[in-house]
Amino acid sequence: MTRPTVLVYHADRRYAELVRVPKRGVSVRIAATPSEAAGAIADAEILYAWKFPPQLYAKASRLKWMQVMGAGVDWALVPELPPSVQVTRAPGVFGPWMAEYVLGWCSWVTQKMKTYRDAQRQRRWDDHVLPDRLSGKTMTIVGLGDIGRDIARVARGLGMRVLGVSRRGRPVREAARVYPVTAMARALREADFVVLLLPLTAETRGIIGPDALAVMK
Repeated sequence: MTRPTVLVYHADRRYAELVRVPKRGVSVRIAATPSEAAGAIADAEILYAWKFPPQLYAKASRLKWMQVMGAGVDWALVPELPPSVQVTRAPGVFGPWMAEYVLGWCSWVTQKMKTYRDAQRQRRWDDHVLPDRLSGKTMTIVGLGDIGRDIARVARGLGMRVLGVSRRGRPVREAARVYPVTAMARALREADFVVLLLPLTAETRGIIGPDALAVMK
């Protein structure tokens, strides 16, 4: 029986090096550039990738399944992808990382870190800076999937008030209130911080535009 071939593709080869290759059952090939991938995609039945070059799908005659290295699949769902290929993603993995990332930048704002950084670069001590706190601030999260709910939990743990926006406005325990998309302006108007966590689709592209920005603080 012929072993299925898995092509692992990422521009940073270190990601591919983290893949544990089983001793039997599958054949694994690794590519980090479009030229390397071009020489391997024709034999691949499974593609494990991040931002695979779409022009190479024309050579993917045996491809059946693509596992995306992430939660977002907008880059993968392109016209060049054969319609018979099953696309899956990696939900439930990135929430804790994204929570630290988002709250880190929120703290950058409240703790006036840019002011401190500029003073440090100028080799001077600025003792007139008055930092603020995240506690008591309002965060509006547009998109309450697993990542959004993880961020909401951490934000609430820091004393923040969390508002959510989802398609239908169904309540979730992580948010004090959830608005439907049609009432998003109300949630944006109250926010000190806005976090956008929607999949990029024709429906969501441009959802934060001039009108949405105009109602923010």
